[in-house]
Amino acid sequence: MPTVADVCAYLEEIAPLALAADWDNVGLLLGDPAAEVKKVMTCLTLTPDVAEEAVAKGVDLVVTHHPIFFKPVQRVTAETWEGAVILKLAAAGCAVYSVHTAWDDAGGGINDMLSAVIPLDNIKPIRPNTDGVGSGRCGRLKTSMTLNDVAARFRGALGPGAPEPYVICESGDTQTASVVGVACGSAIGFLEDAIAVGCDTFVTGEAKLHEALAARQAGVGLILLGHFASESFAMLELRNKVAGRFTDLSPAGVFTARESDPLSGMTSA
Repeated sequence: MPTVADVCAYLEEIAPLALAADWDNVGLLLGDPAAEVKKVMTCLTLTPDVAEEAVAKGVDLVVTHHPIFFKPVQRVTAETWEGAVILKLAAAGCAVYSVHTAWDDAGGGINDMLSAVIPLDNIKPIRPNTDGVGSGRCGRLKTSMTLNDVAARFRGALGPGAPEPYVICESGDTQTASVVGVACGSAIGFLEDAIAVGCDTFVTGEAKLHEALAARQAGVGLILLGHFASESFAMLELRNKVAGRFTDLSPAGVFTARESDPLSGMTSA
């Protein structure tokens, strides 16, 4: 059977930790690298429900997108939900690994998967780095599409549980997309960069009111997929990759059955 270190090495192979943002908290966050792994679970966020599920299913390693902690902590107690999760998993001998922005920006990672949903040419990072990879993706559409067409394509690709995307634009239903930028999750901070590289359309997970207004006033179409929907599908794909590499896992990788979009009750405009 593989060890925690074996699975971590594979995860770093496909999502190098060097690609992560400098503010991020990625890699092995809890557990013994030498421990044996028989069962792996992937999830978007390690909530109390997901931790309970992992313990009940005898999971040895949870691979989460979002880190348990973003900032240094001085104590871990059951008085906070994060502390309670850590204590529950530690008592069960379950390790935790976070891929977060390393998986967002990796070749074949979340932003590459999103940019493959629509037919784009000459795909490049929105924010290039010295390694030639970078954050976000942008490219020119091979065929003309309205913003609603683009939104519908993403809605279909993200699965039956994905919400209807919000489409925010200046010119209504007829506004077309030509150069499209994509960045998963809460990457609305990439909007100015996307505009600077010539994007007339930007696809991300979520935005605040004034950020949406800024896009509309700039004449840039903004498509909001929902933070959860823009990333959770990729954790299922990551489960498939781990299961394909470590075929003796029992069963061959688990994707959480307990996690759901906390905003699933909202409706789009």
